[in-house]
Amino acid sequence: MGSGYSSDVSDKEWQIIEKVLNKRKGLSGRPPPRDARMLWDAMFYVTKNGCFWRDLPKDFGHWKRIYNYFNTLKHRGVLDEVMDETRTRLRVAEGREASPSMGIIDSQSVKTRSFKKSGQGL
Repeated sequence: MGSGYSSDVSDKEWQIIEKVLNKRKGLSGRPPPRDARMLWDAMFYVTKNGCFWRDLPKDFGHWKRIYNYFNTLKHRGVLDEVMDETRTRLRVAEGREASPSMGIIDSQSVKTRSFKKSGQGL
């Protein structure tokens, strides 16, 4: 059903996305656009290929519409919700708890306070 690109949303991925979009429909009062899957295919294309929005192939439609749709999803928390649902399904499929019980922060993630070397002026 996709656009024919290797980055297209798979049927399994679309089930997760569609579930979140349909659940969110009640919050906004609007159903998802009829071509929502094509819009997600375009967003996946940008992610996989690292191209600029303006460089999307024309068969996805005008890049600005897709960019605006992406921003709307981002600001409304839909992308986070899709990621949460995906993570939950993967964890359950692996026989683990649905929610992680612990997080790890490595030393590269934590900002440290820098000190002046002794002998260097004030």
